[in-house]
Amino acid sequence: MLQKQHERHSSKNALKNLPSPDHKKQEIQSDKNEATSYFGDLRSLIADGWEIVQPIFARPLWSSVDDSKAAFHFVLQRDRSTRLITIPRSPTALRFIKNHALQVQYPA
Repeated sequence: MLQKQHERHSSKNALKNLPSPDHKKQEIQSDKNEATSYFGDLRSLIADGWEIVQPIFARPLWSSVDDSKAAFHFVLQRDRSTRLITIPRSPTALRFIKNHALQVQYPA
């Protein structure tokens, strides 16, 4: 009987630790804001004369614990300098790639 009470108590505690639906909405909004910020950086660099080197590399996001989130790695060059901008996968990122007819290299 003590075992069952402990299991019920553990289950209740486990449910308390699950993220709320509001938490998921905040995470999605945060991802959108982050992607918008990165695109602002990318657009500024392009306006300053940096050029995108193709292909774009699609890889798991480095900060993702389980590789479930992907990112696009944009290599930019200007004169003899090279920069890397990593942008999380999002509808905005996919639209940008499609609109600019950029080639993407996905992992094998």
